[in-house]
Amino acid sequence: MLRRKDLVDIADKDYKKRQGEFIVCQDCDWESGGTRGDLFMLPLDKVLTCPDCKSDNLALAKIKSELVIVKD
Repeated sequence: MLRRKDLVDIADKDYKKRQGEFIVCQDCDWESGGTRGDLFMLPLDKVLTCPDCKSDNLALAKIKSELVIVKD
């Protein structure tokens, strides 16, 4: 279960490290922004649910890229 308080906020000391996180539904692949400000109208303890499939099986995700040398 993901709650609004689990999301990063620009005032957090680890914001630079967590910048770029987003919410993804693990049941239907729906995606949304992942900062507290994106959902500012909800209480901090509110359990987030997917607006498409109504599941609470949400996760925080971040896209990572990797440099791979294919020929040197």
